[in-house]
Amino acid sequence: MFGLSSTILAAWTVQAAFGQSSIRSVSNNQSRKLYEIIGGYTPGSKVTDHNALDLDQKFMELELAKKTDTGLINAKAIYEKGGNSKSYAELELTELITVEIAEDLPVEGIAIDDNVVTGTVYKTAGTNQKIVKVQYDTSQNQDVYVRCRVGALDEGRLDQGCFKNSGTVKIGGKDYTY
Repeated sequence: MFGLSSTILAAWTVQAAFGQSSIRSVSNNQSRKLYEIIGGYTPGSKVTDHNALDLDQKFMELELAKKTDTGLINAKAIYEKGGNSKSYAELELTELITVEIAEDLPVEGIAIDDNVVTGTVYKTAGTNQKIVKVQYDTSQNQDVYVRCRVGALDEGRLDQGCFKNSGTVKIGGKDYTY
């Protein structure tokens, strides 16, 4: 009884302090960004890329259902390289990197479909190398969260939103040819 009384007293105190007509209006006045409901759950942040793991699982199961050596090999490749989640490009620059390219720097380029594609540097690229890994940006809409889904996928592959095979990207405000 003491616990319930304390809770009611605390709620009444908050209500009185904020001049609200009900306890519910106190919590509803807090601003927060709403994200797409996924399976009945409303996430507190953008989780569409993490949620895409279920699509990788689906394609692994399709490969395993074939009950062939090739299906097993393909399922293992999807497990190791993904395709739907954490999609990234590995760009080979035409010249050696002279100044370290830091993780999380913004990247912008042109996709296969000639639209702008954006992402962030996935892992810091050190000097004296040519490879930069770029993770594609995602939206909060699960149906169209990323326009490049490749990895180890054969079935379910979507590449029109991937970087072109060659071109120029802007990384942290600086142009690089790949």
